[in-house]
Amino acid sequence: MRFLSSLKGSRPLIPILALTLVLAGCGGTTAATTVSASVAATTASASAPATTASASAAPATTSASVASSAAATSSAAAATAGGTTVLVKDDPKLGMLLTDPVGKTLYWYTKDTPGVSNCSGACLAAWPAFTHPGTPTLPAGIPGTLSTITRSDGSAQIAYDDMPLYYYAKDVNPGDTTGQNVGKVWFIINPTAGPLTPPAASTASTSAAATSSAAATSSAAATSSAAAAATSAGATTVLVKTDSKLGQLLTDPSGRTLYWYTKDMPGVSNCSGACLAAWPAFTRGGTPTLPSGVPGTLSTITRSDGSTQLAYDGMPLYYYVKDANPGDTTGQNVGKVWFVVPPTAGPLTPPAAS
Repeated sequence: MRFLSSLKGSRPLIPILALTLVLAGCGGTTAATTVSASVAATTASASAPATTASASAAPATTSASVASSAAATSSAAAATAGGTTVLVKDDPKLGMLLTDPVGKTLYWYTKDTPGVSNCSGACLAAWPAFTHPGTPTLPAGIPGTLSTITRSDGSAQIAYDDMPLYYYAKDVNPGDTTGQNVGKVWFIINPTAGPLTPPAASTASTSAAATSSAAATSSAAATSSAAAAATSAGATTVLVKTDSKLGQLLTDPSGRTLYWYTKDMPGVSNCSGACLAAWPAFTRGGTPTLPSGVPGTLSTITRSDGSTQLAYDGMPLYYYVKDANPGDTTGQNVGKVWFVVPPTAGPLTPPAAS
């Protein structure tokens, strides 16, 4: 009673004391301790990974980005290749070079040896390996051989004349060649029947000096010169590509889509002036050649200005200026008179309306 009397002056403590007694009787002290420890542990464990993530975020992100970019590029290449693993492109500074099927430049490393890659770790992050499913194939008429090597991690990498092929992480767009001569050990791949060798030093300096004049060349003119350069490299005048929507179609040696015009007649171009500005003629020197086994015939016509234009089954061939990259087909069905060129043994006809 004396104890209770002493508490009368401290009424606010009674509910607290009562709650404490109840909790103790129910094991409350243990539960509260457990919860408190659990919260502390959770806080500690959450804090540790956060610190780790903060410390590693930048390299992890960079590594993932490079790997993702390489995987996406290879995946896109596989989708657009139609069985052909690489394409040949004519660069105004560097001449004929190998690209993947979407036009991204491929490189080789002078420190590699035939069948063996000596690029790993940070090197591989900067120079992702070029991979591709299935049996690697070159376009018809291109010298050299494609094969695969097995990397130290067990993955397969495409090789040209047994030298492993790579991308360069700083090449943002198809056609970029910023990896050329990096460290004097990385180079683009010129199609050749012999072993790959670095270019002479004078070639590199001459190429650099040519940059300004090359920049002034229109994309249509540069692409047309690809066909002429392809001839000197032993390549055919056109390639056949399989488009996921349009099926097989003809491209130039760098993978740019070719078109025909329904208002033309066999051997005669009716596209001039503004039409020709939007649809540049596909031109080249030498004897036009198709890849082995492709039906139809290639020939040349003489335009009204005296220039020579390539024709397929007698119908003149053109580019479309709005096709920015190899593989683009934005000219298909424009005005319902422009169409891609399917390889066929008969006369070209517009596709049936869907």
